[in-house]
Amino acid sequence: MKIAMNVNYILILSSIILFGCKKTEEERIEEIRERNAKLGWSAAMSSPDNYVCIGQHVYYFNQGKIIATASTLTDLGDDNWSKSSSARGSQDVKIFPDSIYVVYTGLNNKNQMYDYEGGMTLPEKSIATLFKKGYIKDGESTRFNDIIVGMAPGGRICVWLDHIEIKRGKVKEYDKFKDCPSFVSKDSTEICNYLKYFPVDYSFWEKPDPRYDLDFGFCSEDGKEYEFYGRINSKEGIINYFDEYYLDKTTWGKPCNIKLEYEGHYYTQLNETKNFKGIQLPVYLRLGWKEQGGKLYSTQVVLPKNFSQRFTKPYINPKTGKKVNYNRLVFGLEKDGIHCIIWLDGPDKQEKLMRFKGNLANVISENKIKTGGFSTEVEYH
Repeated sequence: MKIAMNVNYILILSSIILFGCKKTEEERIEEIRERNAKLGWSAAMSSPDNYVCIGQHVYYFNQGKIIATASTLTDLGDDNWSKSSSARGSQDVKIFPDSIYVVYTGLNNKNQMYDYEGGMTLPEKSIATLFKKGYIKDGESTRFNDIIVGMAPGGRICVWLDHIEIKRGKVKEYDKFKDCPSFVSKDSTEICNYLKYFPVDYSFWEKPDPRYDLDFGFCSEDGKEYEFYGRINSKEGIINYFDEYYLDKTTWGKPCNIKLEYEGHYYTQLNETKNFKGIQLPVYLRLGWKEQGGKLYSTQVVLPKNFSQRFTKPYINPKTGKKVNYNRLVFGLEKDGIHCIIWLDGPDKQEKLMRFKGNLANVISENKIKTGGFSTEVEYH
């Protein structure tokens, strides 16, 4: 009897210890937040692709003192609006900025290079709170790493904590640097051609570009297997890449009707509550394809000016009668292996957007391949 009572006592005591030591979900999250708070952040820079900026310098301040810097004497080399470039600055910074000051040279809306300089206050408490909290990625708690300062034409600037937009602003134009775009590590011909189709428009960087569900599909009229890859640019200068690994295979001229899978680079808003991973719509594509053992094509494509309007306009699903939206671009390669069709694609509906003739890639070496130029024989539908 005494032994049984001792056993019961031990079991009860073990249960108290076990459950007393078990951490609640709230406690576990708080531990993660405390750990995040002790880790530092890195200073980073960003500029929009194809809209030339050089000599970027960023100074991060707290109570009037410089706490971090980031700079380059040339261009960033890997421009992608809202994404950290490889040109980084101070790292493992523990204090959060309450303001920034930038100095850089960039385009105006006359394709002249001007010097820009100025500052902007930042919501220090909001940044610190976000940093401590972290965010959920693929079901796992993830910490923030970078405070990114983006510099665009016309003195337009933006600050992100990784992928979350914190604040936008404008700094002053104060001195002309050059009458035409100034290039360092980029292809001047390619960028000048891009600017002919997409001239500087300051409104691109004055407010966030909406995000949408967008996926990509590929098919060939002859049914053959092709290597297919592409790059898309939003009007702000955000780049996203895709290849056969991401592309859904579909049937020639028929709606795809399969689940969206593509997740690209994007940014969200500070007070955004909806967990939505859509991307900013493209205005420009760089498409490449190659049949096994065949020639490599690489072509620049300008989407129709009304693409955004057409993509976002709801339609009635012919099978369900419900209002739905397009959610995919499907690229179809014709039998000649040269001409390509692009369709708007959505649940149970496909609509031809454009047709064009591709160009052979300019193969300089095994590791250096340039586009063959802008598409020809373009037909917008």
